Amino acid sequence: MSREEERALRTEYYVRGSAVPVPEIDIPEKQNQETREELLKKNREVARRNKERILRVDIGVCLLLITMTALLFFCAALLLTRTTRLMEKSRTVAELEVTLSELTDANIAAKERIDSAIDLGSVYTVASTQLGMKYADRSQIIYYEGSSGDYVKQFQEIPTE
Repeated sequence: MSREEERALRTEYYVRGSAVPVPEIDIPEKQNQETREELLKKNREVARRNKERILRVDIGVCLLLITMTALLFFCAALLLTRTTRLMEKSRTVAELEVTLSELTDANIAAKERIDSAIDLGSVYTVASTQLGMKYADRSQIIYYEGSSGDYVKQFQEIPTE
């Protein structure tokens, strides 16, 4: 087969444009009417089945939407309760900070009152005159080397010399 013959065979079945030609079939009028009724009946049945399928899908989608909406409301309520608790705790912390500040100021004032009430000069006078106390002489002081600066543990008597 030559190339031109192949091209002729291919173009024989090709239709240009957007309209597809309807094949002309000789169907008697009565048979044509019955075929139309059967086609309409089939189309109605197919349409009915499609509507039922769509309704079933719509119920599933509806249930999914209801579930998602309930989940959304639950999350929103949870967020609101957590936010409320956080705000209450922040308010409590602020109140406690104010109380701490007041107590710190009161402690500083009490310490200064105590420090000003004790006169170290009068303590020295009472200790030296009434109680007969005096400063230690150099011979009474014993120096020793400690291993740590934090505290001293005594395991034996301190030497006198």
